[in-house]
Amino acid sequence: MARYSANVASAAAVANNTMFAWIGYVAFYAKLRRVNVGVLNSGGAITSMQVAVGLSVTTGAVVTPTNATVYSYSPGGLGPVNKVFLVNAYGTAPTIGAQTADAFTIPFNDQLMGDLPWELMEELWVGGSTSLGLAFVNRTGAALPAGHYFQLNVEWEE
Repeated sequence: MARYSANVASAAAVANNTMFAWIGYVAFYAKLRRVNVGVLNSGGAITSMQVAVGLSVTTGAVVTPTNATVYSYSPGGLGPVNKVFLVNAYGTAPTIGAQTADAFTIPFNDQLMGDLPWELMEELWVGGSTSLGLAFVNRTGAALPAGHYFQLNVEWEE
């Protein structure tokens, strides 16, 4: 399987229960291999707080997606062309469920980084339908403070 990665930054002060990235929208399957997420502040030092990012299984695809740039780990980038994309902007978001329905929630202190590998026996599959994917959602319980935003890095195999 070929390995790929992409990264996105959310909007500043993203509201609670708001999607800021989405991976999927193809009829092919991919294995999610690693998710790194942190908080940055465009205005300087960050405010220390507990934050959470939910991985919500979506029904319906994004409308008018803008894909993040994808990096191929194949030597010289000569591997197969990726079929799954990380979407960082869209006209219409897909339907996301409540936090209790999230496939996974990543809680962390914003002065650290949430780093979750699904490398060995742990497998998290995405795709398989043009209407299924995983949304990355602010599940902190409140909007991020002004100037603060999530930085998300995702690796997957196809």
